[in-house]
Amino acid sequence: IPQRIAALDGSWVEVAGYVAFPLPQDTSEMIVMLNQWDGCCIGVPPTPYDAIEVKLTDAVDPGQRHTLKYGTVTGEFVVDPYLIENWLVGLYLMNNATVKLEL
Repeated sequence: IPQRIAALDGSWVEVAGYVAFPLPQDTSEMIVMLNQWDGCCIGVPPTPYDAIEVKLTDAVDPGQRHTLKYGTVTGEFVVDPYLIENWLVGLYLMNNATVKLEL
């Protein structure tokens, strides 16, 4: 983990990027990504290095989760490598976050 990123662990940060919500109805979790991706066919799927898993303090209106969005997320940044059988699946988390969605 680069030291410039590790130094942010536990800090409150603001990150702008493309956002996507998981398929289940729970809109209190999302992912913020460097690149645009619709979960299927448009764009490049995120990697652990260019995406942050976000847990929101308040759920987003379920009607907004099916559109491609760009937004600003503010919350507590956590560096927490998540491995499954020596494969890096996740690296960055954001807790207690709020999101401001844009078109």
